[in-house]
Amino acid sequence: MCSSDLARRTPPAVAAGPPQILSAGVQPAVVGSGSVVSAVVRTTPGVVSVVAAAAGVSVPVPKVGAGLFEGSTTLPSLPPFASGRYAVTFIARDARGRTTQSAVGVTVR
Repeated sequence: MCSSDLARRTPPAVAAGPPQILSAGVQPAVVGSGSVVSAVVRTTPGVVSVVAAAAGVSVPVPKVGAGLFEGSTTLPSLPPFASGRYAVTFIARDARGRTTQSAVGVTVR
């Protein structure tokens, strides 16, 4: 292969800029034992995975389209001392391993 052949090759498509979380939300904002909690995260197209982390627990948020991640989970039985305000931190990662994060608040009653 000559050097001109190498110059004509194009690298695989990878987003040029760093990953970004454009918006993130959790519903409902007030939860308790047995609540079904849903998350929607919109990102730049180059994001390949999103994880939600709260109170020491991390769960993946499934990718449903380019730049769109949605998922839900049912909370287990929570002890009374778990009441309070918590941050749900979303961590987005691109194919290069670069990350960004954004947090939203939820209240446990």
